Amino acid sequence: MKPTMLSEIDFNEIKIQNQSIYTLQATKGDRTKLINLFNTTPVESNIDPDGEFLNYKFDGFKIGFSGLIGTKEKPVISRFEITKPFWKVTILGKTVSIGSHYSDLGNNVVINQEIGGKVILYKYCDGCNNFLSIELDSNDKVKRIVFVEPT
Repeated sequence: MKPTMLSEIDFNEIKIQNQSIYTLQATKGDRTKLINLFNTTPVESNIDPDGEFLNYKFDGFKIGFSGLIGTKEKPVISRFEITKPFWKVTILGKTVSIGSHYSDLGNNVVINQEIGGKVILYKYCDGCNNFLSIELDSNDKVKRIVFVEPT
């Protein structure tokens, strides 16, 4: 099974709490800008003094930026993960959170993984490394949402 393909614009317009991936990327991992976007403070921060990574953990949401994928002056989002229902994700105008039924996202391809479990994957090109994965539980409800930009 193949992932659900989006245009690059639609992929980067995926939103977390109404903040697009474009907007998150524009923060360059700046803690204050992230606090202002989400109106909440990280419960944990791990910032490399050399600028190779900036990781923030909020209650139910983690986000990491990498200076190795991008540059130290312009780090890129390397990963984010959502594990609590407070954090809402919007894809093509349809919003889900942890516990939502996958059908709330509309018509998507559900992939049965070889290791068990089911996911919906979103990408914007076959050769691209980055993707958004929506992991489903045995009742077809969202249990975890992960964005990855492999290095």
